[in-house]
Amino acid sequence: MAFIPQSTSRNAQRDLRTIDPSAIERIEVVRGPSAIYGDGGTGGVINIITRTPSEERLASQTQIGISGALGNLSGDSLGYNLQHAISGTEDNLDFAVSGSLTTTGGFFDAEGDRIPPDPNAQGGFSDAETLNFFGKLGVNLDEQQRLQLTFNHFDDTQDTDFTTDPSVNLLPGRQKARTLEGLNLDELPGTRNTLLNLQYSHENLLGSNVQAQLYYRDYLTEFFPFDGRNFSNLGNQIYQSRVESERFGGRLQIETPLFNKGAARLLWGVDYFNEDTVQPVTTFDRAAFAASGGLDFLPTGERTWTPLLELNSLGLFAQLTWDVSDSFIVNGGVRYENADGSVDDFTTLANSGTVLFLTEEINVFANFAQGFSLADIGLVLRNAQPGFDVESLNPEPQQVDSYEIGLRGQWETIQGSLSAFYNESELGTTFTAPGTVLRAPERIYGVEAAVDVQPSDRTSLGGSVTLQGGEIDLTDDGDYTALDGFRIPPLKVVAYVENETSPGWRNRLQALFSGDRDVFGDSIAFGRREVESYLTVDYISSIQLGDAGTLQIGVENLFDNQYFPIVSQIQANDSAYSAARGRTVSIKYSIDW
Repeated sequence: MAFIPQSTSRNAQRDLRTIDPSAIERIEVVRGPSAIYGDGGTGGVINIITRTPSEERLASQTQIGISGALGNLSGDSLGYNLQHAISGTEDNLDFAVSGSLTTTGGFFDAEGDRIPPDPNAQGGFSDAETLNFFGKLGVNLDEQQRLQLTFNHFDDTQDTDFTTDPSVNLLPGRQKARTLEGLNLDELPGTRNTLLNLQYSHENLLGSNVQAQLYYRDYLTEFFPFDGRNFSNLGNQIYQSRVESERFGGRLQIETPLFNKGAARLLWGVDYFNEDTVQPVTTFDRAAFAASGGLDFLPTGERTWTPLLELNSLGLFAQLTWDVSDSFIVNGGVRYENADGSVDDFTTLANSGTVLFLTEEINVFANFAQGFSLADIGLVLRNAQPGFDVESLNPEPQQVDSYEIGLRGQWETIQGSLSAFYNESELGTTFTAPGTVLRAPERIYGVEAAVDVQPSDRTSLGGSVTLQGGEIDLTDDGDYTALDGFRIPPLKVVAYVENETSPGWRNRLQALFSGDRDVFGDSIAFGRREVESYLTVDYISSIQLGDAGTLQIGVENLFDNQYFPIVSQIQANDSAYSAARGRTVSIKYSIDW
């Protein structure tokens, strides 16, 4: 399987905003660390799988859509979507090509107020135009060998006349973030991501399945300007930063059967990448900003905030899977990785796990794994004082020991699971505003239960409950305190019911409940505020129109509930305390031809 990491060493937290959904076939969540993944896989991997070619000679699909806030359908909230995809197979060649254009209007909360385009001082999705071009070309060299080339270009630009009103930070009490119209800004926020991947596979090379890949990625994300006049470690500046990153790499993995006709098999190989990442900033005139009430951003200069970081990494891995019997499976693996950059070398990470099938319907599992992630050295360097020594950061990788036990059941009409996990690290990584990195012992734990039921052929329902906790030992003396709200969410409950009301007409109602979390008393610090509960409900209806296509109608926040997402509630400044979107409708029509 080919892997193209979407993260960067200077973590810009944009990993899921690098490709349009029109180019995605499905998404897999691989939980827990594994020997076959490198840096960053401490909690698992989100695997985005792109479109695969149709087995038909030629297949085509067109989709158009419109969305907007129900109370502002004739105004600035309207957005449009157009996408077209073609794919096919001819002899030993196959291809898949798609293009999409999405315009997103302004976001409005349940009270009818416009939500700032930069709601939490980390970027936003409103008032944007998104272009995505995707292509995949494959050739079967023979019955066992295949060569495939994949390309994707994603361009998301936020073009808005609005900005966040900084004056709310001066008002007494907790104030909802609000907008100002008349923004004057030259460089628009957005993200561009281009990737190219060449993959070769051989299903039987000396008895092994061999896969090899080479990839290249060019990435840029531009943030909204940040008012840092009250932060001395930011030079009391108003600035706009961007992350520029270029990465290339390769991977060779070999799956070799060992004995019992492949009941035991070893997945082993090597991977390598080189990454160059830098974070420059544009500074703005503070007097002009103040005089305009926060509307005018007049550039005064450019400087490097995070210096160019070059990271080279070479990893060797091996993962053993052994189907001991029809009811007992054992997994185990080891990884060695050497990173050459601003960190020390490190070696030998291991994982193991077992699955025991008690009956055909019920199995229990236990897993131990170690994963690692490199410290975000760039975040520290951009705020470093004269004479700063990188060694004072403790730049060693964060190594996480992960333990999990659980029970799964699968019957004809009911599926369920119950699991518990405990993760610990002797040198965890926690960030504070506006860019301090804390390296200290951490432990995170939790439980999750899920159930899905199909009471009839036309109806399904289910849900899940997740509860997590986490602590950090800031002084490394055994005295643990709670991790902040950016690391630990409150209780989460999700539920859904789906029904095929009539042949070709499916309706789905889904709900999300987010609970309270108050572990820091009356603190108003960044990430440590009290979180209050909220409930939101969505409705989705899909109608098959025969040969005429499919019509889909969705209503987000069906009951127009006024609430503040977790990420808004834990902000320190009121200018980042933005409400969630109110009732929003989207209509999409697609046709295969």
